[in-house]
Amino acid sequence: MLRGAIALGATFSQKLRLMNRAYKNIIPDTKQKIALIKEGKPTAKTTWFHCASLGEFEQARPVIEQLQRKQENSIIVVTFFSPSGYEVRKNYPLADAVLYLPVDTRKNARRFVQAVQADNVVIVKYEFWRNMLRNIKKSNANLILISAPFRPSMPFFKVWGTMWRKMIYLFDGIFVQNEESKQLLKSIGLEQNVIVAGDTRFDRVANVTETATRINSVERFVGQSKVLIAGSTWPEDIEALAPLMREYAASHKRWKFIIAPHEINEAKIDEMMQKFASLKVVRYTEIGESESKLMELESADLLIIDCIGILTSIYQYGTIAYVGGAFKTGLHNILEPAAWAMPVVFGPIYSKFIEAQELIDAGGARSVNNEVELKNAVTHFDQNIDDASQIACEYVKGKCGATKLIIANAPELTN
Repeated sequence: MLRGAIALGATFSQKLRLMNRAYKNIIPDTKQKIALIKEGKPTAKTTWFHCASLGEFEQARPVIEQLQRKQENSIIVVTFFSPSGYEVRKNYPLADAVLYLPVDTRKNARRFVQAVQADNVVIVKYEFWRNMLRNIKKSNANLILISAPFRPSMPFFKVWGTMWRKMIYLFDGIFVQNEESKQLLKSIGLEQNVIVAGDTRFDRVANVTETATRINSVERFVGQSKVLIAGSTWPEDIEALAPLMREYAASHKRWKFIIAPHEINEAKIDEMMQKFASLKVVRYTEIGESESKLMELESADLLIIDCIGILTSIYQYGTIAYVGGAFKTGLHNILEPAAWAMPVVFGPIYSKFIEAQELIDAGGARSVNNEVELKNAVTHFDQNIDDASQIACEYVKGKCGATKLIIANAPELTN
């Protein structure tokens, strides 16, 4: 049914078109690819990481990198369910294979697990496909869950959640983000194989601050100005941001703005640019290397990042961050700007994100419901920038270490 829905939806959605195209030969292609890899590494163990999308991949990444350091003779397979993850990371250099996960039918799950032949399977955060998990368990692979947050509202803890509890019982090791998650699992009989390790995203964002590359054009744009960086924005976020940016550009010449939309869509970017007609706006992909273009950039008010893959590095140039998604479906990654010592502002939909509430409580973030509250939040952080920056940075540093705990307590990954 899901496969048919994807095929039907492909008529209207670019994401579903990509999925539909990939699913046509996914099992035979996987079987052939894995067989060739194993032929070249006949004694290597295979560790399969499954990530729903790009955010979960960022949680898997520190563990993958640590495994590669500790075990040279290994095969790393990464699977995604979402095209937004697969398309961005399909050429990830530390993976031997990056694949789509097929629709979770009994036949697909059985054939796909047989094709991968994994010794270890690492599921990131929460991605529970019943047939896949059952077949992994039958294959005798070690099944591990990492960076998992659990909440009382989840079906595992409901009277009617028998099917979900059966899935979680299949795991050989469960590494949760916090003590509350551990206690919830204890309430349904899981305790012995549950370890509070934290969230590997903190390790990832901390590493980014140590390895990020400088971007000359962005440095020229920023100059000595203060910068509000709005990352992963949706149209709903722009509606709240536009009045503030227009006002500040007119009356606060010491401020500049960078917007990185969540989706790179020409029509939506054109629509967004119309909202800033009174500002001098430059698109990142149009800068080039000429000195005249760079000089034009220096006098611009707003830089629009109309490409993917550089936002994490661009955060290094910010003073205050606005992170999008929380006026729409849910908050995007606030840890990346926080790691760069930036206080963070976001919309009202963030209840599923533990780090958002913790950073608010610490004084390094604020949630807003409208453009008035947004302006107040930016003004507050501007007036208290040193304290707020330190809070954000120390919060991230204090949460690092999950990757080491996982590697230390899951010896099957490296042995």
